[in-house]
Amino acid sequence: MLLKFIIGASCSMVVSLLAIQLSMLSMSGAWAAVIVGTGMFTFGNLPWYGTLLSFFISSSLLSKWRKKQKRKAERMYEKTGKRDALQVLANGGLGLVFCVLYYFFSYEWLIAAFLGTMATVNADTWATEIGGISKNPRSVKTWKHVPAGTSGAVSTLGLFASVLGSLWIAMTYFLLSVVINIEDSLSLFVITMCSMGGFVGALSDSIIGSRWQAQYRCTVCLEKMEKKSHCGQPNDCISGMKWLNNDMVNVISSLIGAFVSVTVYMLLSM
Repeated sequence: MLLKFIIGASCSMVVSLLAIQLSMLSMSGAWAAVIVGTGMFTFGNLPWYGTLLSFFISSSLLSKWRKKQKRKAERMYEKTGKRDALQVLANGGLGLVFCVLYYFFSYEWLIAAFLGTMATVNADTWATEIGGISKNPRSVKTWKHVPAGTSGAVSTLGLFASVLGSLWIAMTYFLLSVVINIEDSLSLFVITMCSMGGFVGALSDSIIGSRWQAQYRCTVCLEKMEKKSHCGQPNDCISGMKWLNNDMVNVISSLIGAFVSVTVYMLLSM
């Protein structure tokens, strides 16, 4: 256990330091990443830790992809660029909880819950980063065309990216399980089906975001966005619940993704 802690902490620190250098994490985000990564390796194994790492690396690289083209859409987002501690915990904290629970209780459905929550945050991030270049997204609430970056906006490109993001998590977990030869690991079919809960979770993120997430309007430029302040002034909250920000939406949608994946696992196990 101590050796796993040392290895997990060392690897997480190296990755976090590189992420700071590449402007992928803030200092608070780096410390949170070290905590989550160390816990994942200590209480889990390579598939758990590797899946977390795969999400972080792929999503961070995608955030840099076509940065200029997505700049207009990103103006509306509450947080962009460097991930802070709350973002890291909102995306990886729930996965760590399932990892620790599996260490103590060894229920297979906890693997499905882990796959569901990690597939959700990955699918949502891929949909946001790839769908952000879409020219004609629609509001999931009204189905009318809205500007790219609008909370609750969906597009064909974004939905496709969401499916790919879910499958990426499935393949990462499965391949790493094969590498270390876990005999009691779930089959590829079960892992893939469970990870597709991530698509449902990512879609629920859009629905919750469009209906209940706090939305603000800049008092200077009058632009609608998720940010609480803009143009150097506090924004007016025009809809949604003030406490429901992007991080909270991520946590709720991750729970939904985990629930769907566990349900799929139970049905396949009957």
